[in-house]
Amino acid sequence: MGWRMINIDYKKYNTLPKLFWRQVQQFADKTTIWHKQDGIWKSLNWEDYGNYSKEIGNALMASGVQKGDKISILSETRPEWVMCDMGIICSGCVTAPIYHSNTEEQVFYIADQSDSV
Repeated sequence: MGWRMINIDYKKYNTLPKLFWRQVQQFADKTTIWHKQDGIWKSLNWEDYGNYSKEIGNALMASGVQKGDKISILSETRPEWVMCDMGIICSGCVTAPIYHSNTEEQVFYIADQSDSV
């Protein structure tokens, strides 16, 4: 199965959050992420991805985070990373990713230079 072109009105969906929520609405029950959990492959659909991302974004805003704030994510590659990333972006904030393999010095440098909250 190859890639298929999707007809999207990019003037209407001109930001990543708008495009993301379009996908959530249009493909709610379709699988978007496969991940291995306890040795078993599990799927996540667009609706759940959207709900988790919204919960994360709401929690950030409730904790006092403001639009434009930079927020670091220090994690291994995992589904929760993309949910946090989308929650941050949809809240109007900026993700400052930190690789889990970075040294302690690199972690502090990235967090400091990105002005992460």
